[in-house]
Amino acid sequence: MSFMDVSKIVGANVRKARIEAGISQEELAGRMDVEQFYISGLEAGRRTSLW
Repeated sequence: MSFMDVSKIVGANVRKARIEAGISQEELAGRMDVEQFYISGLEAGRRTSLW
């Protein structure tokens, strides 16, 4: 399993949990103290960390 596969799986799980919680990317970003574009990238498997 490659790093990209893991990133996609993590992103899909974050999105699923966010939707089940009934919150937007913007609200999740606010709770995490990050920008909304970070959440978008995370869910798409393009981002894996804050650093």
